[in-house]
Amino acid sequence: MYSVTRNAYSIVSMYPNLNVDSDLVLFGALLHDIGKTNDYNDFLEDEDYVARHGNGAELLGHTYEGVHIIDSYLSKYDIDEQFKNQVLHMIGNHMKQFMEEGVFVSTKMLEVVIINFADHIDAIMEPATIPINEAKKGEKYIFSKSDIPYYKSLNPYYEERRN
Repeated sequence: MYSVTRNAYSIVSMYPNLNVDSDLVLFGALLHDIGKTNDYNDFLEDEDYVARHGNGAELLGHTYEGVHIIDSYLSKYDIDEQFKNQVLHMIGNHMKQFMEEGVFVSTKMLEVVIINFADHIDAIMEPATIPINEAKKGEKYIFSKSDIPYYKSLNPYYEERRN
């Protein structure tokens, strides 16, 4: 969530002439995966998340779940209907390029495209962190989002940063 929000903010900042609603982008970036809170029911420090099973939740997907959560919350307040629909559109459509993963209608706001790109960048880069940090200069590494081996830089001026 933090990385996606930071990515989205960076994209908005790089293109100030787009004149998009940066507040709406930040709102959507912060809440784009809120539906995943219903996908997980147990987390212990030494275990992975355990996904819900058996109640049909996997039929809905996190975008649908997110729209439901946000709609339920916003319905409690006197919120402009157009704003509410924009927010619901952002949550429901943030995975635009993955049509099989829950897009309700075609994307109609550039703010959603920004959130989608920010989320997609994070989904690719985050899984690469451990493999690239474990690889030595010039070694190949593969990460979970790719079947293609990548080479770590051989640039003699490149200095690795160790966290």
